[in-house]
Amino acid sequence: MSVAKRHSALARNNFRAQCSRHLTYCVLLILTIMVALAACRRNGPTLFNQTIPSDRWIQLMDGGPHTGKANAGSAVLSYTYERLPSSKPDVNLAIEGQILSVRGDVDQVNIYVLGLDGEGKAISRTVVFASGYRRSVYFRQSWGFQKYVTLPPETAAMAFHTYTKRSRGRK
Repeated sequence: MSVAKRHSALARNNFRAQCSRHLTYCVLLILTIMVALAACRRNGPTLFNQTIPSDRWIQLMDGGPHTGKANAGSAVLSYTYERLPSSKPDVNLAIEGQILSVRGDVDQVNIYVLGLDGEGKAISRTVVFASGYRRSVYFRQSWGFQKYVTLPPETAAMAFHTYTKRSRGRK
């Protein structure tokens, strides 16, 4: 075999090795991105277009204050809300609440107000309480909240929902 042909064959083999190595890196990069996106999606509830059980609906009434107790998933809370007048068709609420109990030992608690359409499907989500991560280790935190919330005009009811991150028992 001539030197030129040998050089050409080596260059071709070298090129194939680089292509397969780059292909492997590309596949690994794509898999890493997919795993990262899946992990991001799991950080908190994604409830849009899911039907909330009717026993958790809180029918919105004009005026107020209206009070009650709600099961928010892994927490129970008491609440007071008042529907505020508005020149826009949006539903404006002043909401106060107090977390009464949380199921299990948790490091993080987030409470959301879900706006529900007439069929009980979640059409909006607003954070009304976020404990932060392991905040109770540093100081004693109030488990109460006061928020003004704006919900879409087609909102017929609301519901509370909880996201909790379980404690792993480490301090």
